[in-house]
Amino acid sequence: MIIISRILVFLCMATLGVMTSAPTHAAGLEYRRQIFLQAEEALGKGQRQDYLARRAELGDYPLLPYLTQQDLEQRMSLGIAGEVRSFLNDHEGTPAAEALRRTWLTLLARNGQWGRLVEDYRPQGDENLQCFYGQALLNTGRRPEAMDQAAVLWLSGSSRPESCDHLFDAWIKEGGLTRELAWQRIELAMRKGQTGLADYLKRHLDPADSRWLEYWLMVDRKPALILERDWSTVTHDRMDAILSHAMRRMTRADASRAVADWDNLRRGSDLDRARFAAIENDAVLYMCMRFEPGALARAKSIPEDLRSDSVREWAVRVALREQDWRGALQMLDGLTVDQKEEPRWRYWKARALHENGRGLEAREVFEALSEGQDYFAMLALGHLGRPLAVRYDPLIVSGEAVRRVGALPALQ
Repeated sequence: MIIISRILVFLCMATLGVMTSAPTHAAGLEYRRQIFLQAEEALGKGQRQDYLARRAELGDYPLLPYLTQQDLEQRMSLGIAGEVRSFLNDHEGTPAAEALRRTWLTLLARNGQWGRLVEDYRPQGDENLQCFYGQALLNTGRRPEAMDQAAVLWLSGSSRPESCDHLFDAWIKEGGLTRELAWQRIELAMRKGQTGLADYLKRHLDPADSRWLEYWLMVDRKPALILERDWSTVTHDRMDAILSHAMRRMTRADASRAVADWDNLRRGSDLDRARFAAIENDAVLYMCMRFEPGALARAKSIPEDLRSDSVREWAVRVALREQDWRGALQMLDGLTVDQKEEPRWRYWKARALHENGRGLEAREVFEALSEGQDYFAMLALGHLGRPLAVRYDPLIVSGEAVRRVGALPALQ
C-alpha cells in the first residue's frame, strides 16, 4: 500500500509540476480540449469536412491518436492499409493502436491477407485472432510455428471458435494430437463443467479410453458412484482425475460427509494416502472454511508433511473462532516457515501465547511486531499499552524526475 501511495503522490506531483510551470500551456490545452470534443462529435455525425477543419487546430494535442483511431475505424478497408499500418507503427503499444490493430487483423483475416496478418500481428487475448494468426502462419509456409500455435490453442477447457477448425484439422492430420493432449483437454473441460465439450472430444480416444470417459461423465452426474467401486484393481491413468472430480463435487455438497466417505473409500481400496493427499486436503479445507463440527480435529489428523498450506491456515482460524487457544498455538506451530513470518500469524501467535499463560514470550513477539508499519503493528502497540505511532517517511522527488514523468504522452 505504501509503495502504491507513493507512486500516486509522485504522479500527482508530476502532473501539478507540468500544470503550474506552464499556465499558458494549460490554457491552450483547455481550448484544444473543446476543439477535440467538437471534432469527435463531427466525426460521429459523419460531418467529415467539419471534422477535418477542427482536427487541423489540434496540433500535438495528447489525445489526438484516439481521434485518429476513431477515424480509421470508420473508414476501415484494405484501401487505407498504408494509413493504418503507419498509425500502428507510430503508436505501437498504446491503447488506441492496439484497439485499431484488432479491427485491422480481423479485416485481413476475412479477406485472406495472410502475409500482412503475420506481419502486423502482435500477441492477442482474442481467441479468434489467435486462431487467425495460426492459420496465417500455416498459409504462409511457416508450418512448424503454426503447429506450435495449434498445440497452445488446443489446451483449453472451453470450446474454441470456428476460426480454429482449419488449423486444428491440419495439426491433427500431421499427428500433433496425442492421446495425452486429448486427455489433458478433457480434464480441463471437466474441471470447468464443460461436459458437452468433453463428450465431443471422445472421438479422439480409442474404445478403452472412451469407456472411461463415459464412466467419468456418469460420475459427474452422480459422484457417489465412485463409492461403489473397488479402486485397488484400477490401473487406468485417469483414475486420480476421476476420483478428484467426484470428491470435489461431493465436498461442495457436504464436506463432513465427503471426508467420512473418502476415509472409507481410501481404506477399503487401500489407496496411498500421500498420492491422494490433495483430495483429503480439499475436503478438510471445506470443513474448516464452513467451520463444521470436528474440522479442527480432522485437520490435525492429516500428517504435517501431507497437510496443505491452506488447511494449515484455516485450521488456525477454526481454533481461534472456537477460542481454543491451546489448539490455536499447536496449529500456529504447524505453519510453514514462510507463513510464520507473516505479521498476521505472528500477531495471533503472540495472542495465543498470552492466552496460554506465556506472557513474556508473547511480549517479545508484540515488541518485534510493533516496529512494523501495518495493521498488526498497530494492534501490537495496543497490547503493549503504547500510543499508536505512524512513522513518516517523506518522499523526495527531484524536479528533473517530475519534468520527465510529466513529459510522458500517457500521463499527458
